Amino acid sequence: MVFAVDHCSVSIDRVRVANCDVAPSLRCDGVADLALSLMLSVARRGDGMDLCGKTLGIVGFGRDVQDLARRARAELGMRVVIAADPTTLLPLCDVVAITHAETKIMSGPQLDLMKPGALLIDATECGAVDEAALAQALIFETIGGAALAISAHRPSLNPMLAHCENLVTEPHPGEAQIAAPNLPSQDNVRRIRVA
Repeated sequence: MVFAVDHCSVSIDRVRVANCDVAPSLRCDGVADLALSLMLSVARRGDGMDLCGKTLGIVGFGRDVQDLARRARAELGMRVVIAADPTTLLPLCDVVAITHAETKIMSGPQLDLMKPGALLIDATECGAVDEAALAQALIFETIGGAALAISAHRPSLNPMLAHCENLVTEPHPGEAQIAAPNLPSQDNVRRIRVA
């Protein structure tokens, strides 16, 4: 079941069910695959997080969000919360995945709202997270870990992130998916590390 959150003080038991419109996209499978890959990679870091029964908050819209929500429920046994505004779901979620953003929507104040030990997944092409604030949250372990998709649209990573053991990066398959939509996204994604 997919949920939408109206207010951040709403408990997970009192959220309402939402119907989402399906927006066709060539990249939807790639974004859902990428978000799942990033989520699994960062969850295995350190002591590891068993994702079964955990709450996944998805910030975004469209078909890729629905695909990610469906797969997280079916394949990982996660509860799913969807919102357009991250502040409404940050205190409720063990994992937060951002699939679409035109600008930076996660900075210090938003990272402070996350549960201690929570994981942050940025599967956007442009980079929705303030990297300096993320580095601070990772270094001081106010969140459990993070995973970032890297694309040509994102400038080089903040050098402070190179010291974060609880960070995972992968290339964003967006450009490759548009150029070759029939190729499986797993063929377009290869593992990289922050230098």
